[in-house]
Amino acid sequence: LTFIRSDDKDWNETISSVKKLLLHNQMKLFHVVRLGECSVAILTGHEGYPVQKFEDENRIYLLDGCIYNLRGKELTRSLQYLADKVFNNISIKDWLLNVDGEFVLLIFDKNCGRIAILNDSLGRLPTFYLVSDHSFIISREAKVPLSFHRTAEFDLMGIAEYLLFGYNLGCNT
Repeated sequence: LTFIRSDDKDWNETISSVKKLLLHNQMKLFHVVRLGECSVAILTGHEGYPVQKFEDENRIYLLDGCIYNLRGKELTRSLQYLADKVFNNISIKDWLLNVDGEFVLLIFDKNCGRIAILNDSLGRLPTFYLVSDHSFIISREAKVPLSFHRTAEFDLMGIAEYLLFGYNLGCNT
């Protein structure tokens, strides 16, 4: 999953350059979704890798990874319930503690244009982000935010934590 919100108006060039970064080896493009006039989400993965897109009248849901204990309509209803909580600023702690999976989830509310991005309670799928004056980028691939910002600084403690534990502690990335 890659999400980009940018003031850059040349979306075709932005999407094309991100596709080139993401589509390597066995990677395939599953969905490119425009989320308003200045945002785009891109779902990629290997053949057989679990990525899903759901849509209802109010929201778009992009799921990278898998929620093991929910399938089909139960998954859809659970994501709708989650979105209602997220966009009404209600705690989602109980929901996160009751789902079993490894995932990154993006929810786009069509009515208000708000976006929520969250991962499983252990953050098992690495995500990398960049916040600048003109854009916000989050991706499962580190090279995407790095390609937009040439002077990135690495958090050495975050790297050590990831290598030691397989995930980052706190907010170190």
